[in-house]
Amino acid sequence: MKMTTKQEIQALERFIQNIYTAESLSSDESIGNLEKSLVEIVYKDTNTHAANGLLITSSGYFLTASHCADKYSEKLIQDYRGNLYFIERVCQNNPNEDIALLKIKQDKCQRENYDYKIKNINLLLKDYALGYLIEHKSRWDGEVINKFGKIKGTKREFQCTDKDGKDSRHRLLSGIETEIKSIIPGDSGGILLSYSGELIGLTSAKSETFEVFTTIFSGLNLVQKEINTLKSPLKRFLRKLSK
Repeated sequence: MKMTTKQEIQALERFIQNIYTAESLSSDESIGNLEKSLVEIVYKDTNTHAANGLLITSSGYFLTASHCADKYSEKLIQDYRGNLYFIERVCQNNPNEDIALLKIKQDKCQRENYDYKIKNINLLLKDYALGYLIEHKSRWDGEVINKFGKIKGTKREFQCTDKDGKDSRHRLLSGIETEIKSIIPGDSGGILLSYSGELIGLTSAKSETFEVFTTIFSGLNLVQKEINTLKSPLKRFLRKLSK
């Protein structure tokens, strides 16, 4: 059964409320819910791995890196059970922080529990957060891949280059600098966790010496923008016209 606009707003608001309501979860519960919410983005024509994303509502909203949202009509979402979904649209996008909110076409996904702990960003941006132990999770060929490392630098802007075929696009990216062994192309959109199972951010970019993660609070800002759009009849009307 398709969700009403009111139900979709409530589902998105519940995701934001995780900051306050998920504290009662154990670390194992939080990590388990995050792993089941971690989806794989695959190419439609070959069904091979492209990137990752984080499903945040049962109506199909998910977060991923902004550059992973390029050519979304050529890609599918595969959940932890192996179910495939078409991507309907990019709902909100912030290229400067390399994060986007998208939605799948199906009315309801298999996964319905999106409760997990979210790390307070202010703790990460203090000097004592340098060296903070972290874990990275991505999904490849249906399996969760775990990698470990530490925070290397506080939030700042990085000069990045996106390569798409023969073209390169230069941009400034705002994020947290980390040091995790073996981050590779295709890990983008994967999730960054604290050692106690709290969601910190999503994988964005990599250089020869460090990786950049956009913070989950950048994602929360996009979710709030989508809520505001859904609450505005004019904005919903303009969205329909743009399809």
